[in-house]
Amino acid sequence: MNKTIVGIDWSREAHQVNVYNESGQTLTKFAIAHTKAGFERLAQKLLKIDSDPTNCLVAIETQHNQLVDHLLGQGYCVYVIAPSIVKGNRSRQSHAGAKTDDKDA
Repeated sequence: MNKTIVGIDWSREAHQVNVYNESGQTLTKFAIAHTKAGFERLAQKLLKIDSDPTNCLVAIETQHNQLVDHLLGQGYCVYVIAPSIVKGNRSRQSHAGAKTDDKDA
């Protein structure tokens, strides 16, 4: 079965979420609040795309976050990506290498 890839650029108040298929095609992009309601909205949206949380690979820049705890509790496979790796990847996304939540997600 094809995997669903979820990239999350987190912050204290809101998180940018980008969802892709294995080919790298964008399935959806959206933002959620850093609240229980925001976490539930994320889970609902992801379940509509892929009904099996274990089939989703989630990448996020931190492991110390309530969002990570929520995703793990829902059965998602979460990969913590060091912020330095995300920053280093920016130059591959654009020549300016400017930070945007969308690109970081």
